[in-house]
Amino acid sequence: MRLGYDAKRLFHNSTGLGNYSRTLLTNLQATHPEFEYFLYSPQPSHHPYARPFRDNPAYTLRCARGLVKPIWRSYGMVRQLTRDRVELYHGLSHELPFRLAKRGARSVVTIHDLIFKRHPEWYPAVDRWIYDWKVRHACRRADRIIAISEHTKRDITDYYGVNPAKIDVVYQSCDPLFYEDGGTSPSGLERYDLPEQFLLFVGSLTPRKNLPLVLDALLQLRTAEQLPLVVVGRGSKYRAQLMRQERYRPLHSLIHWIGDLDDNRLLKALYRRSRAVVYPSHYEGFGLPVAEALLSGTAVITSTASSLPEAAGPGAILVDPNRPAQMAQAIRDLLHNDTLRNRLIEEGGTYAREQFGAAATTRALVASYRRALAGE
Repeated sequence: MRLGYDAKRLFHNSTGLGNYSRTLLTNLQATHPEFEYFLYSPQPSHHPYARPFRDNPAYTLRCARGLVKPIWRSYGMVRQLTRDRVELYHGLSHELPFRLAKRGARSVVTIHDLIFKRHPEWYPAVDRWIYDWKVRHACRRADRIIAISEHTKRDITDYYGVNPAKIDVVYQSCDPLFYEDGGTSPSGLERYDLPEQFLLFVGSLTPRKNLPLVLDALLQLRTAEQLPLVVVGRGSKYRAQLMRQERYRPLHSLIHWIGDLDDNRLLKALYRRSRAVVYPSHYEGFGLPVAEALLSGTAVITSTASSLPEAAGPGAILVDPNRPAQMAQAIRDLLHNDTLRNRLIEEGGTYAREQFGAAATTRALVASYRRALAGE
């Protein structure tokens, strides 16, 4: 099977869509080395996370020549796909190049979420129009659509009228190190001077991730129950806005801001050190930090919103993302009830390995590819 991939995010995005692309290809190539892999990117990348793909003979890299890079990605790339005799092209992030079907290649597109449709208030009008145009074209032209959760699948059918039979749910997998048994050395964490016990929040600092719910919950706890909060994620502007609010002043000494963290070994060590991961997002296409936390062996408190109950399975306490009192009670429960915490860790780890492991996700991915090639 000769496979082509939109590799822009793989080479130039250190988080989110980049992680999805890299993990998908790493798992697929390890399971199916007999396939041929062509990676299409407007330009190469020298980031360390790109090296396993840039310098690996298992992958053939194609970059733009002569055309303006956005134009090449939408139009010029198709000619290169034809020359490479690609049988199936996978758009890894919501879009497909134009005129692909006329060149004889089958196509699959991954739709991660439709946040811009569910919550238009979070996006400028121009961005919403562009996203809608790209997703609508991709859904119409793709032979198969991959949704990374059942919730995203329902959104695709609701907003774009796509036949559910055309959509395959293939859960997002995690970096393979999260599946490794045993502990991860905390070497490197010393620089952060972390407390003995803490809650952990992982995610970009934006209104959607709902960090204020955690802060408001801490304010409702007795002083002895107010565990320190370690925050991993970028967003200095939003952080400053929160910390300027008078009601959060009593929490300043409790919050440890780490910022962005590209090293997943350190991230896994943080997960394992934490008393619980708190992730009360208003909306997610999947909720990768929830799966990572479960695989790392810690308890999770997440929200009832969107796909998060799918990501959490039986390994989390679910709370209403608009009710701080529920978050406060969940923190109390995990602080005082070791039996509950240990049960969540055990059941959550088993669930995450079965649902999001490389074997299960790669098997579902290849099945979707074969359906596309068969015209199903």
